[in-house]
Amino acid sequence: MTIRELIETAQREEYITVTELAVLLRRNPQALYRSCRRGLIPGVVRHGRLGRIKRPVALRFCQTQVD
Repeated sequence: MTIRELIETAQREEYITVTELAVLLRRNPQALYRSCRRGLIPGVVRHGRLGRIKRPVALRFCQTQVD
């Protein structure tokens, strides 16, 4: 899946997964999982062991990390 496809998918859905955010940020997914557990990523919603990130917050977070 390309970054463009991930962005288009994220715009249609309410949540984005940690793995999708890792691709957008070009980071290691394990590092992002650790950051989510520590509370460093904003907008994380936990459903048991599953962690999802609110789409608008994740896209705003991506913009601040790239600039």
